[in-house]
Order: sequence, then C-alpha cells, then structure tokens
Amino acid sequence: MRTNCFLNIDSRMESQSFIFMKGVKMTKYKPSELAEMFGLHPNTIRMYEKIGFLSKAEREANGYRSFTKVQLYQLKICRCIFNQPFTNRKIRAAGNLIIKAAANKDLKACSIYAGQYIAIIHKEIENAELTVQLLKDWAEAEDIGGEESSGLYSRKEAAHILGTTIEAVRNWERNGLIYSEKTGDLRERLFDEKDIKRLRIIYMLRQAGYSMTAIHSSLSMYDAGFKDRIVTSLNKPELELLSVGDNWLEALTSLERDASQIPEYITKLREIIN
Repeated sequence: MRTNCFLNIDSRMESQSFIFMKGVKMTKYKPSELAEMFGLHPNTIRMYEKIGFLSKAEREANGYRSFTKVQLYQLKICRCIFNQPFTNRKIRAAGNLIIKAAANKDLKACSIYAGQYIAIIHKEIENAELTVQLLKDWAEAEDIGGEESSGLYSRKEAAHILGTTIEAVRNWERNGLIYSEKTGDLRERLFDEKDIKRLRIIYMLRQAGYSMTAIHSSLSMYDAGFKDRIVTSLNKPELELLSVGDNWLEALTSLERDASQIPEYITKLREIIN
C-alpha cells in the first residue's frame, strides 16, 4: 500500500523554530527540515526554489535560507502532483501550471488550474475504464471490433475522445497501427466505432510504455488472424498484459486522490498570504 507522504507533517511542524511577523507567530524551516518532512534531499528543495516551483526563501543574517508555511504548502502541492510515478505529458503540463501559479502566489489562477487538472484526470479515468475491458478481451483473443456503427469521427474528434492530440493519431497512422479508408466530403480521414476501439487500445499500450514496434507487431498478428500470438508479439508475459489496464487505472485513481487535496492546500495558502 502506498504511504501518504504528508502523514504527520502538521504535527512535526510544532517542533520547528518560530519568527514573529506583525505580531503573528510564523513557523520557519531550514531546507533540511522541509526535506525531512517530505522524504526528499535538501538539494531537491533548493532546486524547486531555483526553477520556480517554490517562492523565494527569506535569508537569515548568516545568509542561510529560511522557509515559511507558504513554501510548506507550495511543496505539498508539488508533491501531490509528483507523488505518483504514472503521468503523461498532458497531465504533467496541467500540473505544472498549478505549481507555477502557487509559487507566484497567484491563487486565483491556481484554483482555476487545479479545477482543470482534476477534470483532465477524471477524463483519463473515464477513458481507462472504457478501455480496460477492451484490452482484456483483446488479450484473451476475443473480437474487439464488433459491428460497425453509423458514427464517424474525424481525427480531431477521435483525439478528443481519447484525450490525446491530432498529431498522435496521425503518428499512429504513419506507423501502421491504424488505417481507415473512410473519408468525408472534404476528403478528411474518418474513423468508425471499431476504429475508436482500436485507437483506445493503442493509446493505453502507449501509456503503459509499449513501443510502436511492439504494438505494430501485435496488431499485425491480430489483423492476420493469429489471435493466439497477439500477447507474445508484445514480448511481454500474458499476465503482465492483462494487468496493464488495471495498473493504469489504479495509478490514475491514486493521482486523482492526490489531486483532490490541492484545493485544500490552496485555501491554506490564501489564509497565510492574506
């Protein structure tokens, strides 16, 4: 079970030294004290400050850095976003917007970005839940296509359904992972429901770290009717393939759980700064 990296942080704050500002007792921390709270190296704290993930620390008379609760909650926000090893570029980019806004103390923007970040994760979870059964059926050599429906989707619409980019879909086409002869009135490429199912599997396998070559080999076996070889073509044990979807969904759920804490930390920051 994954442990909460924020466990007992608030209680450990009581042991820190204090400064007085405008008559209010303010906790201050050395880089090493913050690092110990979050299980990080002190150099990581300094790096976060240097690259703008934390607002600038105050300097003591001796030149040493002195952090306050402002940086503490900024760091909590950072760890909510970085605590889960699974991510993708879209999720990480949205998370970085939150971190930068918090470091700049722009809490209005920070709240907006947090809402967008959580919405992106929710969308990713919806996609994962839909794809998990498709992937399991595929690994068990069942038909993932089914009957085609009348629904047709452009590259842009297909990318939106998956939560990826148009360029990613084009790249999968260029690499022979998906092909459709269907076109619209303007000769634009169109995909039907069967294609969307295939695209979902490609997307999940890419998220799980499978190479284009491995996915192409496996899909080629599927297309050629060698359904008993689709798993071994990925050069991965069958059990691992069957668990890909569940592991991806579990990672996203953990990411969602961490993200749900961010609004509370933004509120704490607002109380401290105001």
